[in-house]
Amino acid sequence: MNRKKALYLQKEIAKNIKLFELRKNRHKKRSFHLNLLTVVCTASITTILGLKDINVGSLFINISIVLGGVVTILHFIDGFYNYKDLWVKDGKAYTDLLELQRDLTFYMEGRGANAYDVEALEEFKVRLNEIINISADEWHKLHQKKDGTEENV
Repeated sequence: MNRKKALYLQKEIAKNIKLFELRKNRHKKRSFHLNLLTVVCTASITTILGLKDINVGSLFINISIVLGGVVTILHFIDGFYNYKDLWVKDGKAYTDLLELQRDLTFYMEGRGANAYDVEALEEFKVRLNEIINISADEWHKLHQKKDGTEENV
């Protein structure tokens, strides 16, 4: 019976590892692309406005204004979704889950079917729940307004 609990924990940990790895990678890519696009737009504005010898009139100025608007929108998206902090949060949970998986596997290796301690398995379950709850609490903190009310995200 206790072996079934251990196998269940292994399955739950593996499922959460996949979930947090997916989230971590998704937030990392979004953060990178958002910041890269912001830098490209900002550098383009600086370059276009710095061109003095080319006589094309207001076209370059209009392009710079549009790019400035794009940069403003990108900064809003970055501030609203906060992909970098989400990436860090999910990366921490991911590494904690990997550590928990290693510890549980080490505990299970070489044990007979009746050699599993219920208290030890309960500690592994508590650790799993703590990792998930800490991640959820951090997400909640990231999505609170300054006055303590929740944002609609």
